[in-house]
Amino acid sequence: MVFLVGPVVFGIGLALTSAENAVLATGESATGAVSAVEEGGKASWNRFGTDFSASDGSAHTVWMMWSPGEKPEVGQSVEVFYLADDPGSAVVEGYDGWGEFTTGLGAVLTLVLWAAGLIMIFSFRRGARRRKKLREAQTLLK
Repeated sequence: MVFLVGPVVFGIGLALTSAENAVLATGESATGAVSAVEEGGKASWNRFGTDFSASDGSAHTVWMMWSPGEKPEVGQSVEVFYLADDPGSAVVEGYDGWGEFTTGLGAVLTLVLWAAGLIMIFSFRRGARRRKKLREAQTLLK
């Protein structure tokens, strides 16, 4: 069951990425301004907030992640894409969303958990062979 955690998280990441790409392809655009930049200890914790106004005049903030070398500045203008009926599901063009992060996390979990499982299986089989040889040697000595 543990072996399915990574592929499930990977699949969720692919679905999120697909949804973000659909918003980029079919959504309405607005110019937003970066309002906050948070720099964490790891690249996956680097995120920034962008304020924008939807076509109906409502104000929204979207949070996105930034990769090293792509750090936005507070006040910087960015292009925001959103669905007219759901402006809260906005995406900032050129920056990673939660789909990229989740897909990467799923890939890492898959590799780590499957590698650990394979190591355990091969270690168990190797130990079983050794125990069998020891039993055979003990019966020969009797």
